[in-house]
Amino acid sequence: MTRMTQVAAMLLAAGLASAAAMPTHAADLLSGSYHPAGEPPAPDARAPLRVEANASGDGWTAWFEGQPQPMQELGWEGLATLFPGVSGGNDIQCGGTGRLVFCHVAPGTPLPEANAVSSTGYFTADTAGNVYELERMP
Repeated sequence: MTRMTQVAAMLLAAGLASAAAMPTHAADLLSGSYHPAGEPPAPDARAPLRVEANASGDGWTAWFEGQPQPMQELGWEGLATLFPGVSGGNDIQCGGTGRLVFCHVAPGTPLPEANAVSSTGYFTADTAGNVYELERMP
């Protein structure tokens, strides 16, 4: 298993395992449309990832590869293991669909178990072990 595959697997396992035990985050840091960092979005193109808060206030719906998927907030207990030294609160929020984990962290936060730092504050990891830095679209 590659290092990035391990990162994605750890994010999915740790976060989803503690999702049910964690109350929802006070602020919604995830809703929006996103494209790969460093790549300008194509004019009139659909965002590769779109996230919308559910009207019930219980998680989000993520449109990934054009398909809607329910996304639940990942619990802080698992995230604290992945992001040592980062306290809970306003700077971190992650959601998981079972196929991917999508996170907002403070820019400059080291990505778990990797020699990378989030420059934009948004990244996603999928079950194939791919980790992508994302930018919010206007």
